[in-house]
Amino acid sequence: MDESGDVVSLVLSIPDFIHSENINVEVVGGRMIHIQAEKTGPGSRKRFLDKRFALGEHLNESNLEAKLSKGKLVVSAPKDGTGINHRRNIPIKEEL
Repeated sequence: MDESGDVVSLVLSIPDFIHSENINVEVVGGRMIHIQAEKTGPGSRKRFLDKRFALGEHLNESNLEAKLSKGKLVVSAPKDGTGINHRRNIPIKEEL
């Protein structure tokens, strides 16, 4: 987790999950980012990821971003102190 200036960024290396359709990112209550991923590999072997990250500051819900590039997921949001009180899925922009 990187808090530089007015932006909070979370960088997560997930090389087994290189396509955004296998990953779900949501913010819960303005205080937690929840990342889930699932994929079926060779021999029908399933791989799962379920991570939660607590945030020290409230986030601006309307400006949350998630980007995926070569197995690296970056979730960023500006801090503004207002927070949110519900769940919201964050679309992931896949970069090649």
